[in-house]
Amino acid sequence: MEYSIHDSAAAIGLNLAAKKTIQASPLPPALKQLIEKSGNCQPSRCFDNSWLLVMKETIPRAEYVLSLGVRVLPVEHAIICLDGVYYDPTWELHLGSVGKEYLVVDQWGKDELLSVARKSPGECGGIYPPMIRHLEKSDHFRHLFKG
Repeated sequence: MEYSIHDSAAAIGLNLAAKKTIQASPLPPALKQLIEKSGNCQPSRCFDNSWLLVMKETIPRAEYVLSLGVRVLPVEHAIICLDGVYYDPTWELHLGSVGKEYLVVDQWGKDELLSVARKSPGECGGIYPPMIRHLEKSDHFRHLFKG
């Protein structure tokens, strides 16, 4: 039996009605250099990395994308989107390549991102980059989940 990204999304209760599966593109050399120079992309910190790249406008107009990403098995992951093109700086810069596929849960630009974080606080009640488990606990994001 083959296990898909949609199976994983269903298992954690995501509403699949409006979700799309995408492929990430390799970073263009100029964008890759900009991210590396900024210091805003650390290993194993995809949520923080995507948050900082958007909020500090390291990449102007970039959007924070909450997703499930697949390298081997689906995992909760954050990437960025710029002008309709998806990029995964964390995996590309620190693991050498982007994932096989991604299921977009939702995405937000800089103007929305802080509001989303405030409506979905972390375990200690503080502001943290959006994660599925935090959104699930907030009434503001019930539409992203089944039932």
